[in-house]
Amino acid sequence: MASTAAKVIRKRGALTALITALGVGAALLVTWVLQLVFGLVGRDPLPPTGLLAGMQQNLLSHVLPVTIGVFLSLWIIAPVAAQLRLGHVISRAILAAGIGGTLLFLVGAVEATLAVLSTTPPAAQPGTYNVDLGGIGGAVLSYLSTALVQFVGLLPIVVLAGILEWIWLERHPRDHVVTGLVDDV
Repeated sequence: MASTAAKVIRKRGALTALITALGVGAALLVTWVLQLVFGLVGRDPLPPTGLLAGMQQNLLSHVLPVTIGVFLSLWIIAPVAAQLRLGHVISRAILAAGIGGTLLFLVGAVEATLAVLSTTPPAAQPGTYNVDLGGIGGAVLSYLSTALVQFVGLLPIVVLAGILEWIWLERHPRDHVVTGLVDDV
């Protein structure tokens, strides 16, 4: 276990994967801001505190999980290398988007569960718990559809980022071989 963790930490290629993932995160943040601005046209403006709270919520529950998922995928699971063909780069980018979308769903499912639990009235008997499992299941399923819609919107951004990383790597060759978990199988 410790040797596997040491291998992962020493694995090369983290910088390009991090830059690509941060680019995806920045694109998501800019997209969210533009959607917010265009959505406010003709409406009363949000107070600055509401805007900052919304941006913080979006950053923590949407942008950060996707960015982390894309980074881990492009660094450890399926890194992009200059010698790959375009089809392989696209499939690795789709995998990265899928992992980012999965983390997005997991964070959203936890948030949905906590939201249902916070609105559940306390139990009548001391020492007993009043848990609305149907409400939790419904909230998680509802967020699943939201996460799938967000994944569809995320897919072109991550594929474009993967292709741009591949182009950059072709023009700036590495002096080491890049492999991921999918290459070791």
